[in-house]
Amino acid sequence: LEHAETAAKSIGADARAVQLDVTKQASIAAAAKRIRNEFGRLDVLVNNAGTSDAGKQGISHAASLDEGRAVFETNVFGVVAVTQAMLRLLGEAPAARIASVDPSSPQRALFGPVYSPSETALDAPTLAFA
Repeated sequence: LEHAETAAKSIGADARAVQLDVTKQASIAAAAKRIRNEFGRLDVLVNNAGTSDAGKQGISHAASLDEGRAVFETNVFGVVAVTQAMLRLLGEAPAARIASVDPSSPQRALFGPVYSPSETALDAPTLAFA
């Protein structure tokens, strides 16, 4: 949260960081409620959630299916859940924006056999929300 608060301050005095767990619907709902109660709208949603299978470089069968599901749950389904929960708040803003942060190149295996595919999989719903 500290890094997010620093980034928010660099955007402007009115920017705020809100921490939540993208894999917990109650956490997402609480964040949306807090934003609605405090601000009435959401101007910018920065999707920066992510988990990785770092250290398991190589071909995709090097990671277990359970590990793959856990990464996809956070990196894809979690981001979709947060975005869906924030759409009404974004609709209240005069010029809302959604930014998805990805520190990797999905075409590189450097980030592991599941992380990069999860980031590539996130491209489709991100475009659908655009």
